[in-house]
Amino acid sequence: MQADFWNTLAKRANEIEAAINANDSAALSELVNDVAECLSGIEPGLNLNIGGPDPFHLAIIPLPGAEQVAETF
Repeated sequence: MQADFWNTLAKRANEIEAAINANDSAALSELVNDVAECLSGIEPGLNLNIGGPDPFHLAIIPLPGAEQVAETF
């Protein structure tokens, strides 16, 4: 199941990069939300967060009690 998330992220990576380069926060937010929805469908204890802009980064964040899940994910 983890492969579904990583495949989704890989498929959207170019779009995410383009949104970052264009400084298009609306498109970036939508893309990150789509990938985060995929992640929560696979593992509800995890969430995806974007930080930035200097530099932008994506992070998988565990919800309380899901720290072990995040570590193995």
